[in-house]
Amino acid sequence: MALPKLIYTAAVPNSILIFRKNIIRELTNEFEIVVVTSDGPELKEFEASESIRTIPVNIERRPSPFKDLVSLIKLYRVFRKE
Repeated sequence: MALPKLIYTAAVPNSILIFRKNIIRELTNEFEIVVVTSDGPELKEFEASESIRTIPVNIERRPSPFKDLVSLIKLYRVFRKE
């Protein structure tokens, strides 16, 4: 039976690597984990080292109504697809 899917989203890949890596490791036994965060070398490194699927979606950290709307639409598309 397929595992339930858990999508973990963060604006910056480092927040996943530094603060959530161990939690995500623990959850891989119970869930199919997908990490959605801004693209960068850290994201590829995390995907390779942890064998966890990642999807790059640029999420701006500073408030920007237009960029926030674009990110929201992209996230919506990812969630619908997954």
